[in-house]
Amino acid sequence: MNNVYLILLLLSHVLFPGCASRASRTDSTQTQEIAQRIDLPRLEQRIHALINEERRKKGLNPLKWDDKLARIARKHSEDMARNNYFSHVNQQGQDPTERARKQHYKCFKDYGTFYTVGIAENIFLNYLFDRITYLNNQKIYHYLTLEEIARSTVQGWMESPGHRSNILHPRYDREGIGVAVSGDGIVYITQDFC
Repeated sequence: MNNVYLILLLLSHVLFPGCASRASRTDSTQTQEIAQRIDLPRLEQRIHALINEERRKKGLNPLKWDDKLARIARKHSEDMARNNYFSHVNQQGQDPTERARKQHYKCFKDYGTFYTVGIAENIFLNYLFDRITYLNNQKIYHYLTLEEIARSTVQGWMESPGHRSNILHPRYDREGIGVAVSGDGIVYITQDFC
């Protein structure tokens, strides 16, 4: 039975290399070392730059970087990575606006005839690697570059109508992006807007 499972697991990685599953997660020392070498602030800034490229293509003003929003986003990404979940609502039941309030961040915009209160959020689940191959019973990870992670994240958001709408919303004027990496190579990305 174990041999059948191993063959199916190996076959799934060959046939579907981009679809890593939780069942195939590993505590590989190599993966943890790579995760520690990723320059997370640089990745956050690269995603921010790519977001503004998308806004410029549509004739929109670029979003300003907001350090407070970035801290809120980073804490959420770290919480998801640490506690192995993926949701806008954390395990305490707090949505993005409640998490921002807890950090003493207020986003209030008065447009004359109406006003908005609260932040908007995009989240994305990415990976440090796009596939694992096996050679002589050893796993070989095919790691992505920082640029590949940033571009695939923004591309994923732009291909999703709800995420795209947040990115291209003309009334948002600032954002913060926070990234965390779990020990098994999963990259959690949170983007908060005001």
